[in-house]
Formats: sequence, structure tokens, C-alpha cells
Amino acid sequence: MVWAVVSITRTRSRSSVNEYRFQPHNGYAGTPTAAPKSLTSREQNSSAVSRTVHLELDVEIRRAVARDLPALATWSGHVADVFRAAIEADDRILLVALARGRFPIGHALVDLHGTISHVLVLAGFRDQGLGTALVEVSEWLIHEAGAGHSTLEVEKVNEAAIRLYKRLGYLTTGETSVQWDDPLPDGTVQPVDHPSWVMSKKL
Repeated sequence: MVWAVVSITRTRSRSSVNEYRFQPHNGYAGTPTAAPKSLTSREQNSSAVSRTVHLELDVEIRRAVARDLPALATWSGHVADVFRAAIEADDRILLVALARGRFPIGHALVDLHGTISHVLVLAGFRDQGLGTALVEVSEWLIHEAGAGHSTLEVEKVNEAAIRLYKRLGYLTTGETSVQWDDPLPDGTVQPVDHPSWVMSKKL
């Protein structure tokens, strides 16, 4: 069952100047060498590339199933430890936002007792109303399950998410500290505390 369809438009711009010229090297052509620092205006114009692409697509929000997890795991770090168990639970619903009904670009986890967590939209598709739609569908599910309030936690440094939740009617009701593993430059991880606000809304 699809609970919502959101239409989004994405604009991508790209411009670059070639950084290399191919010159003969060691008796043969084709080895890239650094370009001279001074280029004529004609060279700069001919080597510049500029393109803008407008994408319009519908995004479906529905309950996740097992076949969604491999694609979700390509960018979300919660599949193995949280989402796999959630899709089998009776009191939790994992929502996925699927671009053109196929690839997941957002998710939210709903505890039907009244908690929303793991609200995330893939970078590049934010600020299009998708986060709002995920929260609103989550609230509807909680309300249909009989709970009167929705509660969530948000990091204190996440100002964009705090603005979103306030706009949707959430009030700060407390604070907490959430701990999860953060990656280190050497590839290992270590547990780090993330001070967070607790926010609630009457449904």
C-alpha cells in the first residue's frame, strides 16, 4: 500500500575547467601533464563545461519490505542493526520513500506506540517536502494505532530538522543524549554522545 506520493524537482548544475592537457612524453603521446597556469580566454572558454539538468519525479511512501533493504543499505547505515528487525515487528513500521517507486531516497521508523525515529532523506533530495511527508505519514500511522501523541528526538546541532519539527507543531519537552558509533579516519568507529532534544506533538 502506498500512503503518499510526493512530486519533487531537482536541479543540478555542473561546471568545470579541464585541468590537464595531453602532451608527448617519453617518446609517445597521451600522458597527461599539468596544464599551464595561464590559459588564453579562448582556451578557458573551450575547456569549460556547464550543464543544468532539471529532474521531475514522483516519490512513493510506503511500508518497507525485505527486498527494499539491499538498495537502502547502499547509503543508510541502519539496515543491519535496526531496520531488518523492524520490518518483522508488529508494533513498528519502516517507511521508505521510493523515487519513481523503485530506489529508496528516504526513510523513517515508526513505533506505533507513539515514537518517530530515523527520519532521513538522501542528500540531493532534501528541501523538497519529502521529510515533511515522511513525518506526516508517520503521525497518521500512530494516530490510526490509537496513540494520542507523537514523540521524536533530534540532535541539538541539527538546526534544519529542529526548524522542520517546530513548523509541524512539535514542542521541546526535554533533552537526552544519544550514543552511536562514529567513524574515525583510520576506518574504525568509536561510541560518541550526541546531545539531543526530545520533542512531542499532540495528534
